[in-house]
Amino acid sequence: FPGASIYTDSLREYPDGEYFSNIIGYIGKINDKEYETFKEYGYSQNDTIGKIGVENLYELQLRGEDGQSLVEVDASGRRINTIETQAPVSGNNVFLTIDKKLQIAAYNRLEEALAETLIRKLQAVSSKDSPISLKELFGSMVNSNNISIKKICTSTDGVSKFIYDLILSQHPDFDLSNDGASDTAKLVITAAIEDGTLSNRDMTVLLVEQGIITADDDYLNSIKSGAVTPLSVIIEKLRSRELHPYQTNLDPCSGSVVVSNVNTGEVLALVTYPSYDNNRFVNSFDSEYYSQLLNDPTTPLVNRPLKQKKAPGSTFKMITAVTGLEYA
Repeated sequence: FPGASIYTDSLREYPDGEYFSNIIGYIGKINDKEYETFKEYGYSQNDTIGKIGVENLYELQLRGEDGQSLVEVDASGRRINTIETQAPVSGNNVFLTIDKKLQIAAYNRLEEALAETLIRKLQAVSSKDSPISLKELFGSMVNSNNISIKKICTSTDGVSKFIYDLILSQHPDFDLSNDGASDTAKLVITAAIEDGTLSNRDMTVLLVEQGIITADDDYLNSIKSGAVTPLSVIIEKLRSRELHPYQTNLDPCSGSVVVSNVNTGEVLALVTYPSYDNNRFVNSFDSEYYSQLLNDPTTPLVNRPLKQKKAPGSTFKMITAVTGLEYA
């Protein structure tokens, strides 16, 4: 139509984001420091650039070349003619040795193993496992921000409203926007959990209210009436992975897995847990989500296999064994 112009734009999507985010990374708007580094390669201050991971490491190879159009416009700035067009050039492809199916399977198996360990501790079925009480679990979820103070303070009914009223009864001038208000609320809630003012049943219902776990009306009523115990609910949700181990912030709730080809050294899986969804950082940057990750005590932004110092454990036995054989 006259006066209407169509433009195209590129959007990024990362399939299976959480499984690969610490490997692939993500792209974002170039900042001033990055621009100073990359302007000699033809970058503008409006470009997007790889921030971490493969996106960052192979930025120059992946980038390609921008296309250009020379257009004729009228006095109102409307395009009336395209004089010359230069097509864009795609960047190079980068192929990893990572096996997608193995990566996903290793991530899921690690999470399953962490969940089963937490379940054993909650049930205290073995003297080898340090027992965990539900009070500890709920208190830890409050302190790690996995139970949202903001949602509690903006709710108008249910357990959330009861907790908010409890906070106000002890701190009449409470205002969540004030510095330190969130810490004050956490102290009130954890104290109420410890002394029984907030029961395990209340906290289980709160998890449903906040959408951390799901329950239809019948199941929710069973929780409220005591027909199902809070412990059985938590175990069920951990086992189904609706409640993720990292959300408990209890030991163990993090880990890593590396699988390599012993013949070539190729890395087939490089898992870090917990992870994050890099799709929430591209196209439109989710600042609230990023802040949540930064403040998460389980450090989901850390690539554990590459950045955490760990004892080599039994893998080091191969080195001493080979040394022994050489001198045998």
